[in-house]
Amino acid sequence: MKTPLLILALGVFAFGCSSSDSQHNSGESSVGADPFAQDIPQPISPEMEAGAEIAPFLKVQSASSPSLSPDGKWVAYRTRKTGVFQVWVTSVDGTGEHVQLTDGNSVTSHRWLPDGSGILYATDKEGNEKNGYYIISPDGSEEKELLAPSDAFRFFGDFNQAGTQFVYSTTERNGVDFDIHVYDMPSQTDTKIYEGKLGYYPVSFSPDGAYIVISESVGEDANHLFLLRLADATLTQISPADDMSEYNNIRWLPDSKSFYVVTNWDREYTGVARYEVEANRFEYLISEEYDLEQLRLGENNTLHAVANQAGYSVHQVWNLGLGRALAVNAWPQGTMSLTSNPAGTQFVAYVNSPKISGDLWAWSPGDAEAVRITESDNAGIDLSTMVLPEAHQFEARDGLTIHG
Repeated sequence: MKTPLLILALGVFAFGCSSSDSQHNSGESSVGADPFAQDIPQPISPEMEAGAEIAPFLKVQSASSPSLSPDGKWVAYRTRKTGVFQVWVTSVDGTGEHVQLTDGNSVTSHRWLPDGSGILYATDKEGNEKNGYYIISPDGSEEKELLAPSDAFRFFGDFNQAGTQFVYSTTERNGVDFDIHVYDMPSQTDTKIYEGKLGYYPVSFSPDGAYIVISESVGEDANHLFLLRLADATLTQISPADDMSEYNNIRWLPDSKSFYVVTNWDREYTGVARYEVEANRFEYLISEEYDLEQLRLGENNTLHAVANQAGYSVHQVWNLGLGRALAVNAWPQGTMSLTSNPAGTQFVAYVNSPKISGDLWAWSPGDAEAVRITESDNAGIDLSTMVLPEAHQFEARDGLTIHG
């Protein structure tokens, strides 16, 4: 009986060895087997081992959110060089002193008053996003509270053309729905003009003060547009009811009969359309095979747009009569956020790229180059060694183009 058992044991052992070899040869590793060559760690060069410290990058500063004075001579911006975001002011020629105006809780937004007499700014308490509104003089010598912080969320909209009123939305009524309010600064009175719902945000006063454009957030990146007529508090939806497009950068024409808007309504890329109030109609004026992301009004009926081309911002000046644009090559390469004074005679942009931590430049029509206004602390990092990314694209199986 022992001999058959011994033969059986040897057979099992031989089968196990054969099975192990078979698994190894077929690309499946087994316990105790030698590692594959590609799994063996290899030494790397000292250059690759010497990675950059992350701490300096976290200390890099920036200057953002430029707001121009109506005369185009001064710019108010925000920076957190003191630890939290505060409002600073300097001249657009790049030679003036940088003056800190606010000092306290972090400033979440700011806007120059239409008459240039001061700057309206908002702050919250420890990041709770429940803002109070204040006005401070351009030299910081005078400050006044308009609306104290409360338990309600507030969203600032726009000033009327005279600069005596501003519109905002607030959840004051029930903590959820956003009602539309108008604050009158001379009388210091706050009036609810429309009982709204979640996602209602005021965007723009018409120049004649008859309408306010209201945006309703829908989904991840879409919104609906409404016109609120102040004479009778009538709200009318002007974008298609079931449309899931985006509408932003509302720019009214002086006669209040129409406005320009950046939208991707009925197309893939965002372009510039005009909405006519009386006809209740949108019509595309500019539609290219790339996104137009920002819009400002210029002199002589020109439109200043920021195009996204291969991931970088390109400032374009459009002559609608000729239907063509000229590129403004005065700015440094990067992504930009463009603003201007109401007359369209002075422009300031926040520019960001791997080589620019985020700073402000100024440009006037006719200038060959933009003037650098701010130069933020790079925390000792040599940004000239940073590499600018390049855009790549290829066609997917379904025929769509994938960008990266």
